[in-house]
Amino acid sequence: MRRSVAPSALPRDLGLELARLDRNEAAWNLSEDGTLFFTMLCSRTPVAAQGADRDAVRNQLVGQKLSARADILLAELEAQARIVPQ
Repeated sequence: MRRSVAPSALPRDLGLELARLDRNEAAWNLSEDGTLFFTMLCSRTPVAAQGADRDAVRNQLVGQKLSARADILLAELEAQARIVPQ
């Protein structure tokens, strides 16, 4: 049976097995009760490719740039600061 499922919706053992696989790779495993399982990862779809909101992505990128600039400004201010003991 072929299904498209979010990783969070999978049982833990199956999710761990699929995480080890590359695209079109398969594995045979025995369960605790001796049942033989065939697992194949057909493809992965990144979360960003699943209809991400362009505005949200843009806002996130702008926020990252502003944060980086703020870190640079803070480092410059710390470098220029004179600390006088009292």
